[in-house]
Amino acid sequence: MNPEKNHVLVLISAALIIFALLFLTGCVTLDSLAPPVSSELARYAPPTVTYADLEKGRKIYTGSCTSCHSVQPVNAYTMQQWQEILPEMCERAELDKDEENALRAYIASARVYLQQSAVN
Repeated sequence: MNPEKNHVLVLISAALIIFALLFLTGCVTLDSLAPPVSSELARYAPPTVTYADLEKGRKIYTGSCTSCHSVQPVNAYTMQQWQEILPEMCERAELDKDEENALRAYIASARVYLQQSAVN
């Protein structure tokens, strides 16, 4: 094969790989991993949890948590698993008790919201 054709094939292959990666990563949005707080999501929060608490929890989930690792879908783990994961993660992120409670409330509410959305 002549070098010119080989160069063109390399460029086409690279472009296809880049396109495939962009396409695949574009299919997953932050909102599908950690749904934004809405009145519907807030329905699944305990009565003592405010809308502002849920927003604070999501901000921590999509901000502080992602400073060390990628965003995991809130429903990737059971609540039991989250109960085991969160103490260490909250300590690493140096969250205070209010922030930790907001994060826990958001995760719990968002999990139920996603489960209910999948059923309907």
